[in-house]
Formats: sequence, structure tokens, C-alpha cells
Amino acid sequence: MATAEPPQSDAYSAPPARPTLYVCYDGNWTGDMWHCAAMTALCQSDVKDLITPYPVTIIGLQAGLKSGALVQSECTKRGYYTFQYFRTLGIPILLARIHPNKNFWLWKNDMTIDHVKVMAKCYTDYPTSDCTIVWSNTAEAPTTDTPPINPAPTNNVANIFPPSAPAPAVPTPAQEEDFYDFSPTDNEVASMDPKKFRNAHLWTSTTIVMQYLHESTKRAARIGYLQQMFGAKNEAAQWYKDADALVGKLNQLQVATGKNVVLFNYRIGDVNRQHNSNLNLLNFVETQAAAKSLAVISIVVGASIAATNALKQQRPGKVLELYAPNVAYDKRYTSAFWAIVANKCPKVFGLIGGRSGSMDIASFMGVNCCSWDEPIFSGSYDSIQNTRTYKYAYDEQGGQLLRLLNQRAIMSVVYVNTTGVNLSAYPRVYSALETTGLASWLGRTPGVANDTVGPPKLKLSTLRTGKYSTTYNQAMGRMEIASQKIKATGLATWSIDLAA
Repeated sequence: MATAEPPQSDAYSAPPARPTLYVCYDGNWTGDMWHCAAMTALCQSDVKDLITPYPVTIIGLQAGLKSGALVQSECTKRGYYTFQYFRTLGIPILLARIHPNKNFWLWKNDMTIDHVKVMAKCYTDYPTSDCTIVWSNTAEAPTTDTPPINPAPTNNVANIFPPSAPAPAVPTPAQEEDFYDFSPTDNEVASMDPKKFRNAHLWTSTTIVMQYLHESTKRAARIGYLQQMFGAKNEAAQWYKDADALVGKLNQLQVATGKNVVLFNYRIGDVNRQHNSNLNLLNFVETQAAAKSLAVISIVVGASIAATNALKQQRPGKVLELYAPNVAYDKRYTSAFWAIVANKCPKVFGLIGGRSGSMDIASFMGVNCCSWDEPIFSGSYDSIQNTRTYKYAYDEQGGQLLRLLNQRAIMSVVYVNTTGVNLSAYPRVYSALETTGLASWLGRTPGVANDTVGPPKLKLSTLRTGKYSTTYNQAMGRMEIASQKIKATGLATWSIDLAA
């Protein structure tokens, strides 16, 4: 696949002279890092006028607090590995150290302009550095530091929070607004225009990526560019060799079936567990695939060793583990595996699985993907809307569905079959998908532009003004910044109308 508009090298390039947009990313998260990395990588390309700003991700690391002392947390560990990944790609990245008793708010406009000022100041203070750490040892005496130029991947995450650092003071409610205010004295920074330097919700990253991949005539070339930026074409690298070896095993399994194959993303995760895979869903997809003369091979992601072994016993010769247990992988291995599948495995029809980051990275690398999701706006879920994570009129899963539908240029979407399912339970466990949508995806021609499959269309005007209006408006507020030319272009191909 041809590349397009790549930088002169994979080395870090200084941010262009565009207003900076800071995208906030919780260090606890993993799957959304693909969106943030793809966002900035694409904005580093020669296409610099598609959106107005230059987006930079800020990873929030929240340490633990035990007996008045800072301790490592899962957030600091995961966030630091994500930070390392961005550095290996040569993508600008910031770390913000978050007080153990405070949240790293992801809503737009929740961080004041003062919060953004200090981040911008630290970034511009070190224009030749590919990263700046922003943190404070206490609420009263904040400091800033820069990281080592090229920290080894094996660096101890304890280096982020030195044991000698004093325990942070717990801010009172009165201090809450001042906690992140470093009050920079630099005249240029102090006079920053809040309209030019602002923060954005994480979902903005998805919107930006899909704006770059929206045009069908440029999509293949830009996916090729992403493959290059994500290290998926570096055949001399160990992560590529490891990925290529696993693709070799996949090819052996495919040959043994004697058919083209559908890959089933047998993912078990700790978030969005209603989208986890199970044997009933696997058997349902296999039955539908057989009607199209396709075999099914399971790609295991996140399942326990016991569950994986049981699956192998039930499906001999049809199970492949993406990650071997107790093995540390370079994250570039994942993108390389899916890029090789997309580029060199014509017998692989595509990948199907529940909405998750493990599906997103495959689609970003060019694989024919189909995600299943819940039909939130069908009315079936109205009675439990306020029982889930967000106890407001806003429905988180409805917002997530809109975000997924915005990815329709590269991601087909089918609904789960809700018949006989206890929708009040969590996690909700599904046994089947809607047959019509799945059959349509299994019958499409991979690689045909704008031929992805989607669920029944809804009128956006209905969502704006009806009972789902709060969900719609909040979701679009997370996804779009019209003044910065950031628009959810993918929803235009899904909805009947886009008029206000």
C-alpha cells in the first residue's frame, strides 16, 4: 500500500505554527491511546489545513496516597507505558501529575485557561524536546521538570514520582480552583488567547482521525501513512518480526480450513464488558459465516489462560493468541500485526468484535472491521438510562454509539440482538447479533470505498430535540469544535438529515 504525505523521517518534528489543542487522556485508559496517537500523527503530515489547531495529548497520571506518602498506582504504570509508546513514535506528548485526591477532568472547558497556560509554557520552554512533564510536588509549590531525552523502555516507573518527593497536601474546596494554577509570569504565556489555546475532550481525537480518513480517494494512502508512523512497515524491527511470525501462524490456520476466514475478536476487557465476547456470539457468527463459505478463527485478547485453554480445546486449530501470557510487548507489535494482515493476507475477509480499542487499531491499519454495539436509541434501553455509570439524563453508552458511528468510513457497525436479554443487568450478556446487519457485512467486498455496513439510520434532528437530546448534545459537544473546523463528518453518511 502506498504511503502519502509522510514527514521526511520518523524523527520528532517541532509543532507547527498553529494554535495548540490539548486533548486530555486519563492514564488508566489503554484503548483510546490509538485514537490520540493517530490524531497527532496525521496532523504531523503535510495536510495541515484540514483542521485549525495542532492537537497534543496530555496524559493525566494520578498517584496513590498511603500514610501521607506517594505510592505507585495502576494509573501511573499504565499512563507511563502509554507515554513511552508515544515517544517511540516521535509524537509530542505531555504528562500531568494529578493529585491523589483530585480528578483529571476530561470535559471540555473544565480546565481553566490558567491550567492550559502552564502546559503551553512548559511545551514552548523546551521546543527541541519531544515531551515535557508537568507536575507539582505539593499544591502550594508546583514545579516543572523535563524527562530524560530517551528513557529506556525498562525504566522504573518510580522515577516519575521520586521517593524523596514530599507528600502532596490535600487541597481544600477553596483551593480547588487554584490547584492547577501555576500563575506563570512569562508575559507571552500570561497573555495567551483562550480561543487559541484550549483543551478538548478525548473523543475529539476520534473526530479528527475520521476527518483525515473520510475522503475515500485519499483514505488508502493516509492509512498507509499511519502504518508507517506506527512502525508497522519497519521490517527490520523486532516488533515487526514478532508480528510477522504470528501472521505466519494465522496463515497456517487459514490454509487448514480450506476457506477464506473471518477473524473473531475474542476480547475480554475490564471496561465496556457488555461488549465482551462469549461462545454463544462466536457460534452465532460462525453459523452466519458458514452460509457465506467463510471459516472463523478466534483472535484472543485479554482472556485468562484458563479461558483461552478451554477455547482451544473446544475449537482446535481455530484459536490464535494475539499476546502470549506473561510476555511484555512493544505496542508497535499490535499495529504491525494488523497492518501485515491488511496488506499481505488476502484470504482474511475481516475482523468482527465488540466495540473496543482492539477493534479500532485494526481498522486504523486498514483491516475490514465490523463492531457490534447496543441499539441505545431504539427505546429498549430508556428504562435503565439512569442506572448506568452516569446518573444524569445523559447516556454514556448512547454517546459512545454516536462516536462509533462517526467511524463508519472504516468501521462497519451491527447491533446486538436484545431478544430475551436482561437489559437491567450489568454486564449485559448477548448471544446473537442482528442477522440482517451481519449478513450485509459478510457479503460486502473488502476494500470498496464507502461500502461499510451500518445500522438503520436515524434522523439527527430527532436526536437533537427528542428524549435523547441531552445525550446527543453532550456527545457532539465532546466530539466537535466547530470554530476549529473539527466536525463529525462520519455522522453525515449515517443520518438521514444533517440540517440543524
